[in-house]
Amino acid sequence: MGWEGKGFLFCGNAFILVGIYKRFVYVSADVSDVPMNAYVGGDAYNYIINGTHTIAYFVLALLCALVASTILISNHLYALKDAIQEGKNG
Repeated sequence: MGWEGKGFLFCGNAFILVGIYKRFVYVSADVSDVPMNAYVGGDAYNYIINGTHTIAYFVLALLCALVASTILISNHLYALKDAIQEGKNG
């Protein structure tokens, strides 16, 4: 697999990790002086916002995996085409 496919797979894994972080790491301003993933005053609103961010990161990861798979398949098809052309010419 070429560097393009590996790059998209790396980005997909990074998006999954960020999505998991958004989903499971939440500390409100009421509990700590340093709130994490807290955007507004209410807990329910923050959970909705973090859930939406999580879904967005997972969709980005899915798109990266789809692009990486397409690149991998096209690379193999081009290699197969070249091998068939060599067989006909040789």
